[in-house]
Amino acid sequence: MQVVAKRIECPNCGADLNITDTKCRYCKSAVTITSMADIDAFSMPQINKYIGSYNRRLAADATDGQAAMSVGMCFL
Repeated sequence: MQVVAKRIECPNCGADLNITDTKCRYCKSAVTITSMADIDAFSMPQINKYIGSYNRRLAADATDGQAAMSVGMCFL
C-alpha cells in the first residue's frame, strides 16, 4: 500500500505547504482561517483570494473539513 502525503497551497502566496502547516513558512499568512481575528485585517481582494483557494481544495476533496470551515469564515 502506497501512502501519499497530502499537500496544499498557501491561500495568500501560493507556496506549496504540508497539510499540517498552520502558517505559511514564506509569507507567514494563516493557511486555515479558524477565527475572525485571522481575517480582520484582510482586504476584499485578499479574502477573495482565500475563498478561491479553499474552493479549489474542496473541488479536489469535498471532505476537507478545514477548507469548508475556512471558506465559511470568509463569508461571515
